[in-house]
Amino acid sequence: MQKSNELMLKMIKFFYGIDGNLDEYRLGQIRRIGNNAFIMLFIYTLASNIVVSFIGLASPQNTLTTFIFVNILFSLVVITGYIGVAMNKLKLNEMATTEEKYPEKVSKLKKRALRKSIQLSLYWFFVEIFLNWYFYGEPYNVQLSSLQIYIKAIFFGVFVALGLYIYWRTQLKKYLD
Repeated sequence: MQKSNELMLKMIKFFYGIDGNLDEYRLGQIRRIGNNAFIMLFIYTLASNIVVSFIGLASPQNTLTTFIFVNILFSLVVITGYIGVAMNKLKLNEMATTEEKYPEKVSKLKKRALRKSIQLSLYWFFVEIFLNWYFYGEPYNVQLSSLQIYIKAIFFGVFVALGLYIYWRTQLKKYLD
């Protein structure tokens, strides 16, 4: 039971971007934010399924593709945006450190941003290969030899990770002992 709880706390810290301790107040607020996000997602899912049921009769292939992309965008933009705004409003994602540990913390943020850059580049690379295969029928081996896909993936990873690093730096607060 204890290992299950520890795993859940690690997942919450990872997905909500919490650095440091997760006390009872933070955990309660995060659960409230998560419940609100779930309710929004549930209402959206019900409404979109009804709409797709009627529209899908005319053009099933285009409707399915559009439905998938709209769902992904809704999840990434609306739900993640709501969570981010709510976390900022309650100052749940602020990272506090002493002045002595500030350079060490900045160094950790740089390493974290580098890891995110690699993860996001790989993600973009595989998504791009899949989408090119799905929509244009390009074989995997042809895409793997394309320099353009590698450049796009690296650019995307670096661009988003740089934005994350800047955001994390704004959340890092120094305090005096």
